[in-house]
Amino acid sequence: DNKYMLVLNCGYRPPSITVIDLASGDVKGSTPVPDAWLGLTISPKGDRVYASGGQRASIFEFSFGNGALQQTREFPVAPGPTRTAHDFIGDVTFAPDGHLLYAADLYNNAVVVVNPQSGTVIQRIKTGRRPYRILFHPDGKSFFVSHWADGSVGQYETASGSPLGPPTRIGAHPTDLLWRPGAPE
Repeated sequence: DNKYMLVLNCGYRPPSITVIDLASGDVKGSTPVPDAWLGLTISPKGDRVYASGGQRASIFEFSFGNGALQQTREFPVAPGPTRTAHDFIGDVTFAPDGHLLYAADLYNNAVVVVNPQSGTVIQRIKTGRRPYRILFHPDGKSFFVSHWADGSVGQYETASGSPLGPPTRIGAHPTDLLWRPGAPE
């Protein structure tokens, strides 16, 4: 709604999401997150916010209204009893149609697809090593993943998760991806 900016804070202090009023620049609030790393996305309706769960291997859901956040659910990608040191959730984003969440499962070299209604993992897509950022093509038929440990970017079909050709080598430790407005599709 262009009224608020949300900032995911991770690292030195306990993780949190800060809400900033864009008109005034004032901090509306800061909501704790049990664990987080890199991923933050908002639902198409703007009423839900999802944060990556880092070593908690989860995605956290928050209700969002009038600049206030409240944690509502936790979607475990690797439930507590089965969780290992290799279970770590990074980036999280919605598919362009707004129906499914995609999350980077870093140390398992996969992208997981989560149904936000049920909170369950419905698909695992094998990627290159250490998937870092997920970016959907504007047409929604494919998505790109930066493979941090491979120095490459892969493109995957949204419907099946199949790779669309070999990854493109681009250099050491690719992180963020951005689709340039007006770029040819």
